Amino acid sequence: VGAEPIVCTGGDAGTNYAVLRVAGTLTIAKATLAVDAISATKTYGDPDPAFAWGYSGFVAGDETANTGITGAAACARIVADTAVGTLPEAIDCTAGTLTARDYVFVPGARAALEITPRPLTFTFVIAPKTYDRTTTAELVSCAVVGRVGLDDVRCDVTSAIAVFADPNAGSRQVAITNLSLTGGDVANYSAPTDGTTTATIDPAPLTVTATSETRVYDGSTGSSLLPAIAGTLYDDYTS
Repeated sequence: VGAEPIVCTGGDAGTNYAVLRVAGTLTIAKATLAVDAISATKTYGDPDPAFAWGYSGFVAGDETANTGITGAAACARIVADTAVGTLPEAIDCTAGTLTARDYVFVPGARAALEITPRPLTFTFVIAPKTYDRTTTAELVSCAVVGRVGLDDVRCDVTSAIAVFADPNAGSRQVAITNLSLTGGDVANYSAPTDGTTTATIDPAPLTVTATSETRVYDGSTGSSLLPAIAGTLYDDYTS
């Protein structure tokens, strides 16, 4: 790239002419490289990523590594939509501070921006229960964690089922299944259909009533009669 002289040599005009050789100038202008945006992906609600770019239009076997390109392109999103989906031609790149000895830079192909659903998690509240030999659990509430701002997205427990992993009294794991999301902004989110938490099964009360006894004095204080026990469930046994 630049200006170089063109010099004519040789040639014979015969005896009737004198050859006057006048130098010319060969001007080589810079070739044009297009700055092409590269497609990108982001999660709904996150900031836009740093957009990348490439080049098209190299000549004579040139490539990025051997053309002395310095600086950076200026890439930006030109489509404002923030909802989940693929936004075609949403990223545009201009020359920015790019320079090269043999090339000038112009905007090239635009690229798509894909916005993927934001993953949510759930928190649960399970009602305490008294031991009843079953694993049935009562789901009191379900809340979503990770929503953006005041988006309308909630936990749908219409078909949810909660089950204790163990029917015995104590702090027990509870599995919740058949969960889903609802709300006006639900299309921008994803969430699992199940989850776990812990809740307490309280011991069932037992009433132990001593059996009254009348007997003739024999020097002992014990009773041979068994107490009455009320409150056992089904075929549970006490001793």
